[in-house]
Amino acid sequence: MTGHRTWDQVRSVGLDSPTSEQRNAARVEIDSKVAGYQSTLSQLRRPRGMTQVALAESLGVTQSQVSRLEHQADLYLSSLRNYVRQLGGDLQLRAVFEEGDWAELSLADLDESGEEFVPAPASDP
Repeated sequence: MTGHRTWDQVRSVGLDSPTSEQRNAARVEIDSKVAGYQSTLSQLRRPRGMTQVALAESLGVTQSQVSRLEHQADLYLSSLRNYVRQLGGDLQLRAVFEEGDWAELSLADLDESGEEFVPAPASDP
């Protein structure tokens, strides 16, 4: 029969494959490396000497809205772009695929009307 392997073939592959402990250790190592490249919004703001209050004033919102933005997991790209711009940066968005291909996505479609920043609704726990 095609596509079937003997028990000896299956077992020999299993002996050479990494254990779940090795796979978990590799995942932890990769996650820690990735975490070194990631920054939270507050980690972007603090080195620039900007407080939540000062950032809120420049965005035209309250300090509590800035705090909410910094702590929420899901937010509008336009809100994130405005936040980064007030810090003197430029938000760039990139789609990265498993094969290593990537494409930079245009943020030009985001609302340029200058409307007041509105944080995304808080997600339910």
